[in-house]
Amino acid sequence: MIVGDARSSEDPAATETIIFQKVGCETCFVGTNVSADGSYEVLVGDGKYRVIVHRPSAPEVDLLAPGQERFIDTERRYNSTGTFTFDIRIKFPK
Repeated sequence: MIVGDARSSEDPAATETIIFQKVGCETCFVGTNVSADGSYEVLVGDGKYRVIVHRPSAPEVDLLAPGQERFIDTERRYNSTGTFTFDIRIKFPK
């Protein structure tokens, strides 16, 4: 499971959808919506995932902030509890 906080500056990114694509699989996606307080959680299997944040109306726009980590590895060997914290910073287009 991946849990975290999604924010733009200090404001929660409550209207955004976060998508995790399993690396090496073009059709393996899992997504979650950010709650009103900016938190999210999503259940994924072991593996490396690319993080994608976009508004459904404009999927070509990358909303991840500069410097934001774009991959998370959820192999259980890296965390015995199986829960990974991954905070996401978002930058909205001007």
